[in-house]
Amino acid sequence: MSIRFAAAGTGEAAAVAAQTALATYAENNTGTAPTVADYTTAGVTGVDATNVAALNAALASTPVKGTSELGSA
Repeated sequence: MSIRFAAAGTGEAAAVAAQTALATYAENNTGTAPTVADYTTAGVTGVDATNVAALNAALASTPVKGTSELGSA
């Protein structure tokens, strides 16, 4: 699994929105769980129907702090 940050251009706004949704879910441990499409749009590879629930459970287990750095590569 890897994270590829959004490049300027087509799809940048969608990628940033998806990255923000992932960060918000991780920080707050509430809300709608991210989907495979959310991870893909955010640039996370290797996420599929077999592991998305485990990833979301990990994000929701303990508040993650410092996710504001996502996307600032």
